[in-house]
Amino acid sequence: MSKGSPDIRQVDDLTFPHVVLGSELPVVVDFWLPQCLGCITMDVMLQELASSYEGKITVVKANLQHTSSWGAAYGVFEVPTILLVNEGEVREVLTGTYPYSSLKGILENFLSKIRPV
Repeated sequence: MSKGSPDIRQVDDLTFPHVVLGSELPVVVDFWLPQCLGCITMDVMLQELASSYEGKITVVKANLQHTSSWGAAYGVFEVPTILLVNEGEVREVLTGTYPYSSLKGILENFLSKIRPV
C-alpha cells in the first residue's frame, strides 16, 4: 500500500553526480522530455513506485534538456529511458513505456539482485 507521496527530485547536469551516483540507496533515473506522451504515462507509475518503495529506492527525474551530458554518457537517445543505478553504476536500462506490473517486476528483480533475501 502507498505510504503517501514522496518527493521525486529533479536533477540536472550539476546535481546528477551527487544525487544519482553518490546515493546510498538504489536509484531509478527517469530521463524524459516535456513533449513526450510516454513520459507522462511513466511519470504516474514512477510516482506510485516511489511511494511503494519509499526508503528503499530513490526516484529522480532527469529532463534530457538539462542533463544532456549524462544522457549522452549513458547512450540515452530516446525517451522515456529509465536507468536502474546501484552504488554509482548503471545496472539496467529500460527504454519506452511499460505496464505497471512489468515495471514493478523489473524493479523487484533489480532489488533482489542487489539485496538478496
